[in-house]
Amino acid sequence: MKLFIQSVILLLSSVTAFAQSKSDVIAIRNAKIVTVTGAVIEKGSIIIRNGKITEVGATASIPSGAKIIDATGLSVYPGLIDSGTVLGLVEISAVNSTVDTNELGDFNANAKALTAVNPN
Repeated sequence: MKLFIQSVILLLSSVTAFAQSKSDVIAIRNAKIVTVTGAVIEKGSIIIRNGKITEVGATASIPSGAKIIDATGLSVYPGLIDSGTVLGLVEISAVNSTVDTNELGDFNANAKALTAVNPN
């Protein structure tokens, strides 16, 4: 989980740094892209022009002069992911044994939000 968070933070900070530069075009390439409605693109590119995504795909052409972010080994997900959420870690706040946000220590393999969240 820490590696995932570090990867997302690294990617977001890179995009932010490039967005503040004078370039109007940013290209994220070699990323595993998880789309909303389509199949996962194992090695693709995302083209961002003036702050908006204009092209996504394995064959997206990177314009000359674009600021390039090499995302080899990283994944790109649509939307925002709240890595600090406690969703699923508090079942009944009045019952102390069900409040998993109070676990102590760095490693708590027994505190898994996945078992408490029903996305359906």
